Amino acid sequence: MREGKECIECGEYKLLDMFGKHSNCKDGHKNQCKSCIAIKVLARKQTKIGLIKNIYTHQITRSRKRLHLLPEYTLEELTGTLLGMDAFHRLHKNWRLSGYETALRPSIDRLDNSIGYTKKNIQLTTWGANKSNGYTTRKNGTDTKRLKPVNQFTLDGEFIRNYFSMSEAARQTGIAQGGISQCCLNKTKTAGKFVFEFT
Repeated sequence: MREGKECIECGEYKLLDMFGKHSNCKDGHKNQCKSCIAIKVLARKQTKIGLIKNIYTHQITRSRKRLHLLPEYTLEELTGTLLGMDAFHRLHKNWRLSGYETALRPSIDRLDNSIGYTKKNIQLTTWGANKSNGYTTRKNGTDTKRLKPVNQFTLDGEFIRNYFSMSEAARQTGIAQGGISQCCLNKTKTAGKFVFEFT
């Protein structure tokens, strides 16, 4: 029979592999099961302070991925700013009343997506609005740091139209995005009997 123990949080008897390892405990495993710990971690992230910490951690991660400078403000400064805003408390309340629906979670959006998180380049919004705004800027071709506009020509060099990205060109023409990419990179002369070039 496999070894197990009782979780001091939920009171259920579970197999040891349902408990995280902890060298200071007698059996080498934590006294709270993984499920109970996960619930407590999520609950902390849903508090105002926990949410702000999560937002700030995300900003650091995204800044590094985009090769931007790290946020010009500290976690303490961001916390003070958000806790001093009536709008933040209002958004957090709406999020809580919704049952913590993801789309309503308070979020920080950059006004100019080409630069990082600065005090003058951020605004308070919801996760859903933030996501929608990001999609809109990509669709409109205004997020030039992430998208490369593409021109389509006939084989005779006659201009046909411009697309805000290779993926959009592929959707509109039905030509494989990989083929358009190869053409734009000058690895092939044509794609789908057309010529494509980065603008």
